[in-house]
Amino acid sequence: MSIFYEDNYIVCDNDAITIHCYYFPMGSKRIPYQKIRKFKEEKMNF
Repeated sequence: MSIFYEDNYIVCDNDAITIHCYYFPMGSKRIPYQKIRKFKEEKMNF
């Protein structure tokens, strides 16, 4: 698996995007690229 992008919140690799801390209070969600139908860019509020 090659990682194209990684920070504290997200990892983009060959097959999917992994969102860290997606499930509260902990737990990541992995989303294969072929399952993504659309996206919307929004500012993160912390």
